Amino acid sequence: MVYDRFGWLGRRLEEDGEAAVTAINSREVVVVSRRLGALSSRLLLFSSVAVVCAGLTAAPAAATDLGRAGGIDYQSQDTLTILPGGHRFAFAVCPSETSLIGAGVAISDPQFGPEAFLNNLGPSTAESAVGIVANSSSTDPASATIFGMCSKIVVEGSARVKELPAGKSLTARVSCPHDLHVTGGGVGLGGDNEDAFVNSYFPFDSGDHNRRPDDGWKVKVHNLTGGDRDIVVEAFCVAKRPTYTTRVDQLAIQNADFKARCRNGGHLLSGGVRVDGRAKGARVHNLRPTDNGSDPDTVPDDLVDVGVANTSGGTRTVTSYAICKS
Repeated sequence: MVYDRFGWLGRRLEEDGEAAVTAINSREVVVVSRRLGALSSRLLLFSSVAVVCAGLTAAPAAATDLGRAGGIDYQSQDTLTILPGGHRFAFAVCPSETSLIGAGVAISDPQFGPEAFLNNLGPSTAESAVGIVANSSSTDPASATIFGMCSKIVVEGSARVKELPAGKSLTARVSCPHDLHVTGGGVGLGGDNEDAFVNSYFPFDSGDHNRRPDDGWKVKVHNLTGGDRDIVVEAFCVAKRPTYTTRVDQLAIQNADFKARCRNGGHLLSGGVRVDGRAKGARVHNLRPTDNGSDPDTVPDDLVDVGVANTSGGTRTVTSYAICKS
């Protein structure tokens, strides 16, 4: 049970003054931290989610500074090749004196199909993003790039840990602390990285007095294996509310890209995607920060390029989100 594994960690975090831990039941734990680094690195490490465990031992590839706009720094790691049947960890490290405020991913394979898919995306520490991408193809390599959006804005974190049953799908969400607003999120899936994937990854509205999706982060995931695993969903939260734009499309073919744009000169903090229907029938492929090509710079701060692989055989409704600093 989740709380059996997290009870002692919760006491340790609380004693250190780093977090408040609540056990909802034996299968679900919520953590609220004033320091995103304490939340991500320690919670994910001890939850057996492989993202941080590998991050402690794997050396990041060369980083690329994509530029700065609106007080946001955009970072990526050089593209990594993923061999058939394998997976890779990729990192994007924030500049000195900044913290992670959002994360993104770009996955490509020869057919832009479901063979390569997202398994983890979120903070490795308060200053870096990490992603795990798996390639289920038996013959063709794939590639992946992880992006980090970084800022000097004070970021607080919330996380929820749940159990994902064998062979099942699960929707999980975590709310921001009171009066804070979500800028992005994270998802971590424990166990073998080739055996679970992310279907949806997006901000949500809790039904409060406004209709903005600013209250927390939600994910939909699917477990392909015969064993239970842990899932961690995280929210990055700030005091000043960002702007949120959405785009709704119908996906009738196997794969497609959609674009959600910042408005009125806003700067992208992160992107999200929600796919309707059963989680096992679609997979997140891209959440890539992108330049619009029409402003004076080449900084990827204008829109998010959202990619979805549809394996359901039917039409899916896809909602793309751009979360932006105005």
